[in-house]
Amino acid sequence: MANKKALIEATALLIATASVVHSTNKAPPKVEAMSKVCTFSEAMKAVSSYAARLSSERLKAAISLSNLQDQLEATVTENEGTSDIKTVLLIQYLEKSSKDLLSASADATTSGIHAAAVCANLAGRVEEFVHLFYQMHNNAANSCIHKGGGRQHTDLACMATDTALKELTTQATDAPKPDVGGLYKAIAASGAALTGGGIDTCKIMDGQAGSNTYLDNHGGPKPLKFGHGMLTVTTDNSDITGANWEPNGKDDISKGAYKACGQALTDLATTETAETTKALAQAATKLLEDGEPQMQKIEIAKNAIHAGLPAEKVEYSTDELKTLHAALKAYRKDSIKQHKSMVLAHHQHIQATMKLNRTACDLGLKNPKPCEASDTTTDSQKKAEKECKTANDDKEACDKLEAQGCAFNEQDKKCELKKEVKEKVKKGSQETVNSKTTNTTGSNSFVINKTPLLLAVLLF
Repeated sequence: MANKKALIEATALLIATASVVHSTNKAPPKVEAMSKVCTFSEAMKAVSSYAARLSSERLKAAISLSNLQDQLEATVTENEGTSDIKTVLLIQYLEKSSKDLLSASADATTSGIHAAAVCANLAGRVEEFVHLFYQMHNNAANSCIHKGGGRQHTDLACMATDTALKELTTQATDAPKPDVGGLYKAIAASGAALTGGGIDTCKIMDGQAGSNTYLDNHGGPKPLKFGHGMLTVTTDNSDITGANWEPNGKDDISKGAYKACGQALTDLATTETAETTKALAQAATKLLEDGEPQMQKIEIAKNAIHAGLPAEKVEYSTDELKTLHAALKAYRKDSIKQHKSMVLAHHQHIQATMKLNRTACDLGLKNPKPCEASDTTTDSQKKAEKECKTANDDKEACDKLEAQGCAFNEQDKKCELKKEVKEKVKKGSQETVNSKTTNTTGSNSFVINKTPLLLAVLLF
């Protein structure tokens, strides 16, 4: 009897143990499902490139339209204001179109930044979930992405290596609008791929109470969300099914956990440049080329400029545009020629100035003193007085210097220059300025040599 009781208890323990093992680990997500999730997250990351492309296209179109407008106006000016009505209408249409693009640019740029930020944020949450589950593959007993034969990082579009996710990159060219909504629905359409694969080896989904995990039962199953709700599991022993995945029963991204990205992308798409403006910008680019581009006709719809203008649709045939292109090309060629002439004239002016300065420098070398200023009256008089002073109070010595204009002053008992000689010295100094320019702005007369003066004039 005791043996039978022990057998029953042992059997009950085995059943309980098996139940615990089943409930503490779950069958891992299949690689097919995770691949769809990665493709979806990459599409959300691509919103930044789409936003950049729209912004770049808008700016390039506005520049092309504005440049063509300027050149057409210049050709009309050169023709003394004469032009046909179709050219005038085209100028007005170009101006309105470029202004419309620029006026909408601020709001459109804001929409682009918002969409890129929202979608990249959600993509980051999803990819961290993928990365976390991918890393949980230490051995066969702990695997969170199931694939027959073993999973590889190349199976997942968002993985760059076995240990790293792909970085977000932004490019403004060839970036189509990402199909975020369609790829969201594709996850739900995965069908059987959404069920768990293999055996219960994904310990990161272990949530049983008392099993030493980060989330305990606490009295009942509680949802555990990964990747902003991309995968929701509970702490009970239920297996993963399609009901655990986003989108479960939702037919549109606007109804699920990623509706913020879907709405931001929808708003951004409304800022796309209108097809008519794109066509006009393409035609403007061709008209601005110097080769022989293939022209396509331009149409201006009724009331496109403003109410009543034009009164009806206006078309520019390819032949008309070829004629216009030839006129614009001739204008550009002539403008380049005028520009070259201006550059040549400026170059010649610089050369002439340099030659003039060289001549001035040569003259300056012949007279190295740049500006010689002297009081000639004072210098001559001092020289004569110095000779008289050599006799001092010696009358006989002073008499010998009579030829130099000296005379002995009996009253002061000294040899000094005669008064009449002083007058002659002063007069002689004034007569020496015949080859010099005199400045009499002060009490004395200063002379400046003409050669340095010429040098100063040539240089300044």
